[in-house]
Amino acid sequence: METSSLLELQRHRQRVAHCERGEVTAQKTKHNTLTCRVNQQQINLMMETHYHVPAKVVCQSEPVVSVAGEDVILPCTLRNPVSTVNAVDEVVEWQKHDLSKVVHFYRYRGDYTDDQNPSYRGRTSLFKEEMKNGNISLKLTNVKLTDAGNYTCFVPSLNSPHQKDSVQLIVGAVSRPDVSVVGMDPMVLQCEVKGLIYKPEVTWLDSDGNILPAGTTETQTEGRYTVRGEVTVQKTKHNTFTCRVNQQQINLMMETHYHVPAKVVCQSEPVVSVAGEDVILPCTLRNPVSTVNAVDEVVEWQKHDLSKVVHFYRYRGDYTDDQNPSYRGRTSLFKEEMKNGNISLKLTNVKLTDAGNYTCFVPSLNSPHQKDSVHLIVGAVSRPDVSVVGMDPMVLQCEVKGLIYKPEVTWLDSDGNILPAGTTETQTEGRYTVRGEVTVQKTKHNTFTCRVNQQQINLMMETHYHVPESWWSSWWAGLICFFTLLILVAGVFTLKVLLPWIKGWITRPSEQKREHQMNRTSRVPLTVIEVDTSV
Repeated sequence: METSSLLELQRHRQRVAHCERGEVTAQKTKHNTLTCRVNQQQINLMMETHYHVPAKVVCQSEPVVSVAGEDVILPCTLRNPVSTVNAVDEVVEWQKHDLSKVVHFYRYRGDYTDDQNPSYRGRTSLFKEEMKNGNISLKLTNVKLTDAGNYTCFVPSLNSPHQKDSVQLIVGAVSRPDVSVVGMDPMVLQCEVKGLIYKPEVTWLDSDGNILPAGTTETQTEGRYTVRGEVTVQKTKHNTFTCRVNQQQINLMMETHYHVPAKVVCQSEPVVSVAGEDVILPCTLRNPVSTVNAVDEVVEWQKHDLSKVVHFYRYRGDYTDDQNPSYRGRTSLFKEEMKNGNISLKLTNVKLTDAGNYTCFVPSLNSPHQKDSVHLIVGAVSRPDVSVVGMDPMVLQCEVKGLIYKPEVTWLDSDGNILPAGTTETQTEGRYTVRGEVTVQKTKHNTFTCRVNQQQINLMMETHYHVPESWWSSWWAGLICFFTLLILVAGVFTLKVLLPWIKGWITRPSEQKREHQMNRTSRVPLTVIEVDTSV
């Protein structure tokens, strides 16, 4: 009976009781303490409950994957359901499950290493500048294979089940993908990575993130994968390509970005010129894919034995303030062709003192390929001189003087055929003089070429000589013979006529002299004789 009365009383109370629930959306405050206040004014009853939003350690739930030799971050945050919590004044302890000593210990706003495991000394740190935002992540440098395992981040002051959390570190014994150039025309890039634990997928991407068609080969040795992927690339805006290697089983993705570098490429063979002429020192700004626009680059030409520059280009113009005076007004770049990578130097009115090594320098490249050199050889010689030394048959002579190196002389006809010729050479004070004679026949164009080649300096000089058509006519040759004979006859006749007169003119003074002497001898001086007639 009593039991039924109690149940009836309870049902009555449930019927008459008024139940209230209040919900609130809270924002971060200074202390993160919220108060729920319930007030019954009729009976002057007020009740309060204070609730402090608890902080907790939250670490990344997914394993962190790294590669031996690299740096890694084990992400952890001190936060509550409302926001992150300032951890600057907290004690933060990082532990590894299989070690007795701590991995890292932070308190009083500093690191303490007295009880730190020796294998981690000098390799761990926290992000102190970010701790005010709740960042209590651990940075581990130069990761080792033995670093793999479970790590716990512990904040003792929380004094709750949420004062610690764990994160797993997986360490692979592999390096980053290695990218190299294995082909030039067209350009082929190869991506290679060794020692993969899990079967990989290799993907190539261009500068815009587009996937490129590529070929992949893989081998497996002692349970480790080696993979190579090759791709043929074309010129892009930035010329940067990415090799991505993904091991899905451990959620590990590795990338290597390869920027096709630009470099200065000058002519490897010496450039040979003659004093007084103009010369071009060829250089190009290019990468393995294509030439590179050099319009906005700084280009500096230097000569190894000079302190001041030979030519200086910047801001799309030439600057002569620091230019060597001997080159002023004689140097220029091909500005219209610089957009195609042409950074060659044109040097006018070449002097003997211009000979030497020149360097083209592009500072912005900031690599060993930012400069290259070209050698200029200057010879003090003239072009071969061709003259006619015989008419029947026609004989041409080629002569050139002052050659530095021993030459080869070749005669060619209008069609480029080599003609048999005789050559003589002399050497005086280390300089060669060479003469080459050739007997030529009439051809279609009657143009003959004397070619002088100095192989040691890769210098070839040519003179083209055209024989007029009229010189080949028979009447012309006969006329020449007639006039030659006429000159000879006239000479003989002149000698016969003038010889007696010349002889007389020579002997006449002698006869006059002899006659004068005889006259002087026959003359007798007069003697006056006085006779005395007085007797």
